[in-house]
Amino acid sequence: MIVEDEPIIAMDLVGMMEHAGYAIFGQFASVAAGLSGTAESLPDLVLLDENLGGEKSTPLLDHLLAKGVPVVIISGYDGEVRTGVPRLSKPISEAELLSTIETL
Repeated sequence: MIVEDEPIIAMDLVGMMEHAGYAIFGQFASVAAGLSGTAESLPDLVLLDENLGGEKSTPLLDHLLAKGVPVVIISGYDGEVRTGVPRLSKPISEAELLSTIETL
């Protein structure tokens, strides 16, 4: 699952994940869409932008962590550090992303 409000960055993340052989659960651009998208089933992994159009993604992060879904925060800003939640700073490389995912 990819939660990113910038279309170009979202497309880049989708490409990286698909290139590595991952199937995309869904692509969402807001907290509300992400929460709705996980109402009936859960992804195996989430790449989550911390700032979605000026809105903090913390409610979605809390929801996913409570359900036991591994999350990688991808952000262009310094933000909240969560124990056990890897954080990558934009821009990221495919190697950096895949290396981080392997640790989950």
